[in-house]
Amino acid sequence: MSKLRNRRTKKRRNKKKKSLIDYGAYAVIGVSVVSSVVAIAFAATMSLAAVGIEALIYVGAGTSMVIAPYAIYQRKQLRDMDSMRRVQNKIRKEVNRLQGENDKLHNNVTDLTTQVDR
Repeated sequence: MSKLRNRRTKKRRNKKKKSLIDYGAYAVIGVSVVSSVVAIAFAATMSLAAVGIEALIYVGAGTSMVIAPYAIYQRKQLRDMDSMRRVQNKIRKEVNRLQGENDKLHNNVTDLTTQVDR
């Protein structure tokens, strides 16, 4: 039970908060989708003289509505990725730990060689 609790608290600690850039991106995506819906509604209610313009409106609005969820997904992936500095610090910490282990092993080998020489 405590392992599950530790995982949950660790997951909560590692969860990153949304930044102002995230909220800005979400706002732009939302405005894009809303304007696409409005454009489709406008094109459907108005009889446009040129059929090509109506098709362009449908294609542009449809593309915007298809790309919007993918843009949100990408933004979330970018937010959840570790920064280069954080990755470098993790690697540095692991190198230091391994260096300590290597020193211990080196000392053990030295002790064993002195015992064998006796």
